[in-house]
Amino acid sequence: LLVWLWLLPLSILVARKKFQYWFTAHRAANVTAFVFCFGAILTVLIQHSIEDSGESHDHGSHDHRRLSSKNDEKNPHVYTGWAVFGILGFQIIIGLVHPDEKSGKRNIWRITHRVCGFTVVLFAIAQTMLGFVMKATSWKAIALILAIFLPLLAVLWGVSYHLIANKEVLGKAIDIELTQFESESESQNVGSN
Repeated sequence: LLVWLWLLPLSILVARKKFQYWFTAHRAANVTAFVFCFGAILTVLIQHSIEDSGESHDHGSHDHRRLSSKNDEKNPHVYTGWAVFGILGFQIIIGLVHPDEKSGKRNIWRITHRVCGFTVVLFAIAQTMLGFVMKATSWKAIALILAIFLPLLAVLWGVSYHLIANKEVLGKAIDIELTQFESESESQNVGSN
């Protein structure tokens, strides 16, 4: 949930604010989101494999809202999941092969990258909401989950926005970390010589 509702939108915010290390943060957020998305899909495929082979320990009740290989073609959660995975993968690929700033193709690339970025966030939000509805036992359960999760998300967004909007605070924090890392690397190199 944090990946879809915090990390993906955060990567867009980072790209819009353009602080000193924005590109590294933007790329790291998107690659991390892709890894989590890949892990989620892998988990579902393993679950399907177990269910299809009859090794599932839950032979009794069957919850028809559950993601199951028997009803995937009717489940919008499946489609939005594959859409998030596909668009995010496409984003990473075009991010790696972006044209030079002076290239005539740069504007087409920029528009494509931005449209795909906003689209993947919208699909990720839809994926999250469909997951809530699919797994919840009642509307009260959905309301409880949202009552707990949304304030947490708001706090994360508030802190993240403050750090990113205030470039000086974030820049100093990153510079301190990088300076410490560089001094540790240099002292290790001196010690190994």
